[in-house]
Amino acid sequence: MYPKSIEELIKSLTELPSLGPKSAERIALHLLDKPHKIEQLIKAVKNLEKVGYCDKCNSYTEKKICSICENPQREKNKICVVEEPHQADIIEKSGIFKGLYYVLHGSIAPLEGKNPQDLKVDKLIKRIKEDHIKEIILATNQEFTLHYMVKLLKNFKVKVSCLAKGIPVGGNIEYVDELTLKEAFKGRREV
Repeated sequence: MYPKSIEELIKSLTELPSLGPKSAERIALHLLDKPHKIEQLIKAVKNLEKVGYCDKCNSYTEKKICSICENPQREKNKICVVEEPHQADIIEKSGIFKGLYYVLHGSIAPLEGKNPQDLKVDKLIKRIKEDHIKEIILATNQEFTLHYMVKLLKNFKVKVSCLAKGIPVGGNIEYVDELTLKEAFKGRREV
């Protein structure tokens, strides 16, 4: 039996995604053996207070506009729509897409009580109207979200496409390798 402070740390760590009790215990014990790591961890977590959402795309940033949105080298007429900020990062690391991103901050899942009005689409609509967007690429994991976005975007003079082969129906972008993701972008189809 561990002291109360270690038990509390283990319990807190198990509340993080993908950390079970054994992994949480190993991390807690590692921190006890390496006290300098505790200060580094505290500083890193404290620095998260600087992070907010980009005014244009809803992705993570420490400034008003993220580095991708303010980069003049990006293709400003293409936007890849994802459900969560980390998905844009996954696509970015693949190197296949050189346009801009837009983060919905969720997906439509009626059984979980997630509805279309929960998606952050207002800034996307504004960008389509004001920024001469020619193509929207839907890289969403949930079919409900994909169909909703297709229906919503049909009201605008913009090409709407979605990722193609390689990503299984119901598959999750987080678990797709870079090569498969590149092929999905190359073979995207208009919807």
